[in-house]
Amino acid sequence: MNLKQARQQARLSQQQVAQAAGVSAMTISNLERGRHRPQPATARRLERLFGQILEFAAEEEGAIQ
Repeated sequence: MNLKQARQQARLSQQQVAQAAGVSAMTISNLERGRHRPQPATARRLERLFGQILEFAAEEEGAIQ
């Protein structure tokens, strides 16, 4: 399951997830859109928050949007 799916299933806003993970809402947005990969510590906090392993797929560098 990816971050957006987990967040929506838990009925949480990006702001709520960001606060719980100690990052900004913009970071959560970028992670959900695949613009960035999380730092290992952030990934662990998010996985603990949702109680499952999450998939984080970043866009490949140089990809046309």
